[in-house]
Amino acid sequence: MNINIFESIWTLGTNPGKAWPRFAGEVDGKEGQELFLRTFYYPLLGMVGMAVFIGAMWNFKGDTLGIDRALKDTCLQLMVMFSSYFLCSLALNKLYVRFFGQADDMARVGSFVGYAYSVYYIIVILMALFPGAFFYLKFGVLYIVYLVYEGSRYYYRLPDSKRMRFTTLTACVMAALPWGIEFVLTKLMPGLS
Repeated sequence: MNINIFESIWTLGTNPGKAWPRFAGEVDGKEGQELFLRTFYYPLLGMVGMAVFIGAMWNFKGDTLGIDRALKDTCLQLMVMFSSYFLCSLALNKLYVRFFGQADDMARVGSFVGYAYSVYYIIVILMALFPGAFFYLKFGVLYIVYLVYEGSRYYYRLPDSKRMRFTTLTACVMAALPWGIEFVLTKLMPGLS
């Protein structure tokens, strides 16, 4: 299972044109989404949680207990990732129906968002474990734009005339939601920051 996760992320990161058609073939209604969540997204989210927890414990400096900070960081990161995935899937599904004439298919949009976020999750893992070493990876979030652009061709099979608008809309929603959710959570629960 984990080998398949890493292989999928590696293929998506190095050759999205090859990965997206394969991913498009895996989505088959509600069962396909449940399989995606169970075998890809939730284990990847668990790896992110473990990496954030270990990274916070390993790189701890301060007055409070390290486990306290590690649990807060892990809870915040998992809440942000989990809620941004589902809110992004919901929002994009509605936008795709309205602006691009796509069918109302949460399973397909959810898988698309999950796969597109997967490279970002690997960046979060690396930055959590090695906070100073990979500071330049923060710009790796921009790779989502390329993944979405390629996904519009191979996953959604959109004509070239709609691909740029699709990419702009999707990338903006996918980039803004995690930051917005984190901002709201840290304002509502100041102890998390």
